[in-house]
Amino acid sequence: MAASKVRTDFVDVRQYRNAELSLDDYFERWLKLYKQGSVSDITLNKYTNTLQHIKQIFGHIKLKDISRSVYQDRINFLRKHTQSVR
Repeated sequence: MAASKVRTDFVDVRQYRNAELSLDDYFERWLKLYKQGSVSDITLNKYTNTLQHIKQIFGHIKLKDISRSVYQDRINFLRKHTQSVR
């Protein structure tokens, strides 16, 4: 029973390559499945903080829509936003 539950909840990016799952949803599933309950509270807080950054930077962009150019555009956005805050 436990093994089938793991298989059901297994998060594999290859499975979602053409799906409608967003990056933030994928990361949140990964976090809950693999990290919650198995890492320290400090580490979990860091992952949760990363999730918030993903939401801020990538919004709800679907995994299938993230290309090199989209990724670079988001990096450039972050760099510009970070520099304006300083």
